[in-house]
Amino acid sequence: MFCPHCGALLRWEYKDSTVPLDGLETWDTPEGLTRQRRVLPGEFTDAYDARVRRHLRREADGGWEPAEPTDFTTAWATERVQFKRRWGLLDLLFGSVCCRYIAVTIRLRRLVP
Repeated sequence: MFCPHCGALLRWEYKDSTVPLDGLETWDTPEGLTRQRRVLPGEFTDAYDARVRRHLRREADGGWEPAEPTDFTTAWATERVQFKRRWGLLDLLFGSVCCRYIAVTIRLRRLVP
């Protein structure tokens, strides 16, 4: 990529940034919800987006921007979400599972000065 003003070669530097998801939960895995033709709850996606946006705003102060999509569905599909499965007594009785999301890793980039 070249600078449109001076023609100099522009280079990007990259880093992975971990965004804590502080206790977000769903009552099934995203695959399980998809199999049952259900979607992720709106309050879950809103809370996820708010945490990611807040983190990206802090990173933007240093010139960093996302190098890839940051939505939950893409992050889950590319295995960038850290989570733990949790079973309670009712989960064992009804055959369900609770997923507690720990963090998501987002690839960031900025132009090298």
